Amino acid sequence: MSEEQKKLEQLARQLYRDHRRVLDFIIEHGKTTDFSSACDTVFGEGLEYGRIAEVEKKGVRFLSIRNESYYFYSQKLAQGTW
Repeated sequence: MSEEQKKLEQLARQLYRDHRRVLDFIIEHGKTTDFSSACDTVFGEGLEYGRIAEVEKKGVRFLSIRNESYYFYSQKLAQGTW
């Protein structure tokens, strides 16, 4: 192991000791996937239940997110005109 690698590991350990709570929070809640990034692009970040977004000129209503799944349905379905 190079001297630079050792220094970086020491720095990382010290950083973690000093900021453990924040780093643990980021690790637990900051997970992102290509799918969730794509959904954030379509719906925007900070999705709220019932929010309506337009996808390919069709309205869709956001329901929820669980793990790596987004749940939504079309406006036509909500209106019973599908």
